[in-house]
Amino acid sequence: MNKTWKNALVIFILLISFLSVHAADLDYLAVTGQPKLTHTEKINSGDPYSAEVTLSRVGIIPRQSNLTVSTAAVNPIITLSIDGETQTFTSKMVSVSLSEAGVTNVEIKISGNAPTVSTDIEAEMVSVVTYVVYDDLNKGPQEEIVRSLIVTNPDIESAVRAINDAKTKRLAAETAISDLKARGVDTTALETRLQVFRDLISTAESSKARGFPIEAKNQADNAIISLDAIILDADSKAQREIDTKKYATVAVVIIIALMGISVLRRKREELG
Repeated sequence: MNKTWKNALVIFILLISFLSVHAADLDYLAVTGQPKLTHTEKINSGDPYSAEVTLSRVGIIPRQSNLTVSTAAVNPIITLSIDGETQTFTSKMVSVSLSEAGVTNVEIKISGNAPTVSTDIEAEMVSVVTYVVYDDLNKGPQEEIVRSLIVTNPDIESAVRAINDAKTKRLAAETAISDLKARGVDTTALETRLQVFRDLISTAESSKARGFPIEAKNQADNAIISLDAIILDADSKAQREIDTKKYATVAVVIIIALMGISVLRRKREELG
């Protein structure tokens, strides 16, 4: 074999290898159109949920392929329509082998309810993955779509709002105390009280995370009431500081005026 043929063979092998390696990177299926989702960010426990997703073939047909659809919804119904053939399942995960001859269109429908939670969690309500095998070296999962939602409930939301309000009050109290310290006022007692309610806010966050939202809200509300009292006391101290300085200034002015009057009288007496 001459050198030209050898070079050509090397180039051919490299080209085949390149195409083979990158075949697995190319999507076999892809989402077409806009998925229809009843919720996109947040959902309450028990609320109905549904999703509709359409996949179409966009790439090379693999030697083997498997489609997996899963959801965190409870009471789930998953319907798959693959090139017109429809199957319905009542499980949270469905895995089906796709035809080796290739598929053109896959329609997926999911319905169910958001799971019951005691604290807000992120749940995958839609997950569609195609596992493809082109050859022994080029195989693996291809993620078609994954959508997660924050699952919550009214008690959890109330706790979250109360905790956020408490954090806002904490910041206001910290600012008020810092202003007093900058004026040279002793804030030791206020800082000690503030630390107690910093800890109470942390306890409220822990209660929510452990699944006790009503307890968390009560703790946050108590922190808000006490932080309001700290802010009021800090404002009162600031006002007293202002009043003290104002009265001190007035007193100094009066003393200077009296001293001036006294000096004038003395001079008049000296002049007869």
